Amino acid sequence: MALNSWKTRWKKLFKYLSVGGFATLLVVFFGWGRFPIVVEMAGVDAAVPNSPPVQVSLRNPSQLVQEGLQHYQSGQFVAAVTVWKHAVDTFATQGDRLNQAMGLSNLALAYHQLGQSSDANKAIATSMQLLQTEGTSSNHSKILAQALNTQGKLQLAQGQAEQALTTWQKATATYQQLGDKIGVVRSLINQAQALRVLGFYQRITDTLEQASHILQNQPDSAIKAGGLLSFGESLRLGGDLKKSQEVLQKSLAISQHLQSPPAITAALLSLGNTAYAQQQFEDALKYYQQAIASSTSHTTTLQAQLNQLRLLIETGKRTEAQALATNLQPQLASLPLSRTAIYSQINFTQSLMKLWSQTSGIGSRDASIPQSAAKILATAQKQAEELGDQRAASYAVGYLGQVYEQTQQRSEAQTLTEKALFLAQSSNAREIAYLWQWQLGRLLKAQIGEGKTNSTDTSAMPQALRESSIAAYKEAINTLSSLRNDLVATNLDLQFSFRESVEPIYRQLVGLLLQPPLTKAESGEVSQENLQQARQVIESLQLAELDNFFREACLTARPQKIDQVDPKAAVIYPIILPDRIEVILSLPNRPLRHYAT
Repeated sequence: MALNSWKTRWKKLFKYLSVGGFATLLVVFFGWGRFPIVVEMAGVDAAVPNSPPVQVSLRNPSQLVQEGLQHYQSGQFVAAVTVWKHAVDTFATQGDRLNQAMGLSNLALAYHQLGQSSDANKAIATSMQLLQTEGTSSNHSKILAQALNTQGKLQLAQGQAEQALTTWQKATATYQQLGDKIGVVRSLINQAQALRVLGFYQRITDTLEQASHILQNQPDSAIKAGGLLSFGESLRLGGDLKKSQEVLQKSLAISQHLQSPPAITAALLSLGNTAYAQQQFEDALKYYQQAIASSTSHTTTLQAQLNQLRLLIETGKRTEAQALATNLQPQLASLPLSRTAIYSQINFTQSLMKLWSQTSGIGSRDASIPQSAAKILATAQKQAEELGDQRAASYAVGYLGQVYEQTQQRSEAQTLTEKALFLAQSSNAREIAYLWQWQLGRLLKAQIGEGKTNSTDTSAMPQALRESSIAAYKEAINTLSSLRNDLVATNLDLQFSFRESVEPIYRQLVGLLLQPPLTKAESGEVSQENLQQARQVIESLQLAELDNFFREACLTARPQKIDQVDPKAAVIYPIILPDRIEVILSLPNRPLRHYAT
């Protein structure tokens, strides 16, 4: 095939595979737990298990690139890696270093999705080395800009926010040299992600305003609609809900003018999410219903329906929710194997269990609901293993453990939770790991009164159980502390609620620390060590609450004990727990005192 023929096809990949991609990669729906349901997601940090081989025929590399793109978009990242590796090898054999670099950049994204950080870094590094040896043609600059975007994505995911910002600034400059204004917008939005992690809040506003100005001056097009959609999503995640709504309305208007059903659906779905974040539930429901009506994709329709189901449950419309759930279950089973299908099933089971838990009295609840949820999650786990997606497997196994927890089958729940935690930790997925650390702490705490444990160690008595539970809670809080910026950056999503997913961890740990000793050998008073730890946990919660209130991590905050700032001060810590009020009193030069009501 002639060089120019397949280079034209390469151009189509930019709008899909560059970081911060537009409408096609921005269809988002949410669940009850904290897990993202997006096409573009961070992957896991583990080797890919054996999976069915992908047959690669002797097609030209441009066809392989397109085939890899289809696998990538459907969440079949193992297949995308296989096909793109073959394309890269073919380019190398042909001596086409420029498009070999392009292929390696795409391959790095697929490796990143699978969490194979080492392979992803190696692929993007080789891509950049190849690009340094090539000339400065227009095609070279376009491929360089994409590679820089990919490199920045990998850097940010690996905690290198400053390097990611620098890389995306280079991408912006490259797009500016090309006169590619949409590329400039894309890289500016990426810069805002890094600036948020670094805490440069005024620069975030300035950067996004610059992107907005560029888009306003562009003629209406599908790319402009997608750019506004991406911009609106960024504003929502940043907490500027009013501006997010305005920008998304512009994206919707352009999409309607262009008569593009996929773009219309994406804008409506995002508007629904923003309305939900504003607690405008009726508006959110209308947007979801309109998204369903306009959708031409079965998968996207299901995503909107899952959002609608969650909203119906949240607003107490149980009859409508039950009818929708009954309609959704067989549709979910028919989805083709992909990461999106797996997360759809997990999302649905969380809604099922929420409906089940709203029925008063565990004995009067429909036992078939948790059974159905468990069956769906087991299927999701199997599918995740087939895809080699340990991240998705961790979610499926962990939420399966949560089902067993809710039905008080604690031994099975603990086994599943420990497995999910192992998968999350081996994948370096801290934002997942804290959920299972917390869940493990709850399960161990619930066993204290029963005087038993899932361990074979018969010496594990209630006191040992409490110590293990406290240790699990502490691990969850330590993990949360390392995730402050990430949590703040996403805490306006429907998938994440501070009061549901963070605050209870702190309060439950304080409750454990302030319980009287369980053994007769100890005094009936809470130890000074536990009082000190409880005070520290409460102060950490207060800082987390500030982060959540301002929608930004208070990076400049350096917590100090008040009695160190003012040695003469008396400090009272009132702690409200579900079953009691605890008070810790700190007086100058005296041990901490403790009162419970």
